[in-house]
Amino acid sequence: MAEIRIEKKKGVPAWVLLLALVLLALLVWAVLTMRGNRPEPPSDMAVVAWSLSSVPVAPIALAETTRTRCA
Repeated sequence: MAEIRIEKKKGVPAWVLLLALVLLALLVWAVLTMRGNRPEPPSDMAVVAWSLSSVPVAPIALAETTRTRCA
């Protein structure tokens, strides 16, 4: 009977290359979507006044500071 020699392929498997391309595409997509989401400032002053009046503001208690002298 004849002997059949089997040699392993050298190089990178195709599934690794496909996975790398998918990850690269996802990275590019994420960078491009983050880059374009800058909101424009409102040009109408009524919108600005309304948006500022609708924000709840918590009261701030300021502590009174006293100065003491060292003798």
